[in-house]
Amino acid sequence: MYTIAVNVDLLYELGLNKLQAAVYSTLLESGEMDAATVGRAVGASRTNAYAILHTLEQLGLVEKIEKGNKSFFRTTNPAAMQDLINAKKKHFASLEQQVQASMPKLLNTFFAHSEKPTIQLLEGMECVNVFMDILQTREDLMFLKSKNDVDILGVKFFRNYRKRRALAGIKTVAITQDTPEMHSVAETDNDLRVTRRWIDPKTYNEKVDISVYGDKVAFVSFGEDMMGVIIQSPAMARSMRQVLEQIPYRLKAGANKR
Repeated sequence: MYTIAVNVDLLYELGLNKLQAAVYSTLLESGEMDAATVGRAVGASRTNAYAILHTLEQLGLVEKIEKGNKSFFRTTNPAAMQDLINAKKKHFASLEQQVQASMPKLLNTFFAHSEKPTIQLLEGMECVNVFMDILQTREDLMFLKSKNDVDILGVKFFRNYRKRRALAGIKTVAITQDTPEMHSVAETDNDLRVTRRWIDPKTYNEKVDISVYGDKVAFVSFGEDMMGVIIQSPAMARSMRQVLEQIPYRLKAGANKR
């Protein structure tokens, strides 16, 4: 029987199977061994032991030493585990980029055969993810703004968000209340790619922002408990755009100036 010299769960997390972990641990604890001896120690045939040792050698965890006509194996410096982790990080970073690049096509194919939406629920400050998702999606935006979002997230947050949105090349249609505060915000519309439509404050007074961008609809409630949801569905996005277009609005502000 062999003794596990390191945390076996750690070896499993690195991607080693049960026998590979046993071989590595045995070599780490016992030093140099030939394949036959390793096989006997872990209950594997000499052929299987060779295959396992070869795999560990490729991973950089084991090295082979030739002595005369015989091959021996020993573990490399355990710091090689960090090299293995770094390699996995690079691999998954590359994989993540490939998945992100493929996602629009994958979603288009999915929604071509299914009307089932994908839904992401948000609570508290997680709701900021709605605004980050708008920036990452980089699709034209149409939104109906409540008067409570600035009270919760602050003027500085939205000033920075609007600038980042413009830098991302996003064209925005903003439906906002005709108030002196929003008149001040609107002064930068031309520079920030915003077309603004004005509504009477009595037309919409809920504490909910509604945003439509790409094939997504997002709702963020700025009540006592901040809650949000992002719904990805081409049909729902088209529907909500049509609904927002039906809201009575003016292209020029001023009806409520004091």
